[in-house]
Amino acid sequence: MSRDPVLLVTGATGLAMSHVVRCWLEAHPEGRAVTVDLNPPDAVVSAFFAPFSARLEFCAGDIRDADFWNGIARDFAVSHLVHGAAVTSINRMTIQEDGSADMAGALPALDVNIMGTLRVLAWAARQPNLRRCVTVSSGSVYGPRGPSPLPEDIAVEPDGLYGISKYVGELYTGQAARQFALPALAVRLSGVYGPLDRDTGVRAVPSTPGTLLRAALAGEALRLSGLEARGDYIQAGDVGRAIVALLDCASPSHGIYNIAYGETASLRELADLVTRLVPGATWRDAEPEAAHLSLEAHPAGGRWGAYDISRLRQDCGWRPRPLEEAVAEYRDWLRTYPY
Repeated sequence: MSRDPVLLVTGATGLAMSHVVRCWLEAHPEGRAVTVDLNPPDAVVSAFFAPFSARLEFCAGDIRDADFWNGIARDFAVSHLVHGAAVTSINRMTIQEDGSADMAGALPALDVNIMGTLRVLAWAARQPNLRRCVTVSSGSVYGPRGPSPLPEDIAVEPDGLYGISKYVGELYTGQAARQFALPALAVRLSGVYGPLDRDTGVRAVPSTPGTLLRAALAGEALRLSGLEARGDYIQAGDVGRAIVALLDCASPSHGIYNIAYGETASLRELADLVTRLVPGATWRDAEPEAAHLSLEAHPAGGRWGAYDISRLRQDCGWRPRPLEEAVAEYRDWLRTYPY
């Protein structure tokens, strides 16, 4: 087993976690990474990781499988772990074809998000070389009300099965840190967009910036509804840098960190930005049924408002890139890789 740092990432072929892997390998030229997913990477993900293939190991397996984790322990001396594997489309699974609700449809996804997280943390607590463990949670744990920017220590109020499952993962993480001295913390992500934002089955809702950019690059006049709807949008590359900063942080002061842009942007503001970045692009107001994108305007604050990122800035010196710079990078990616 190598003594060089080894990062293991679950859900590593997904949007945010793929950027964690790349940012780690960029920041640690002596390091290696192990990615864990139920299925091996497809051509899109393989191309994304191509510059680092010599230091990257793909392991296909179910995070709920104890035998799988026993094999990982034999083969790799993992020093850092990021658990991001999750099914994000749980709430949609509860709706049947006739429009009725049935919680049973969400049980397999809840099994992944809850029991899978418990299995990962139980394995992590037995690893003698582990220096840091990060559980990836979501702003979905926050309720619809609250100050702006939204601090991590506010009372949470998840209003869907996905948010509930992520909050349970946070509780597991905190308990493992206290009871078993696991060097673990959790992060809550706001709305993530960027390269590799695509429908993978477990991620079935495209980001707002991605939807706008794809339509604009295709030469379509953007038809939009809900122009004043706002969100805190963070580029996946910035998420990757933030999580790597926490992995490398000598003494994190907190058990929970927001990873977000720290400010909101309205659909109108994003549309104006995209039309500046894509020559010839235009947009107009439209009725919801005729729109490329129809968003619901929520009351200011709460999970739909800005997130407080001062903890991460103070402990790690991390800041997100300016919104225009981050969206422009994503535009350039989509011009070369239209997915």
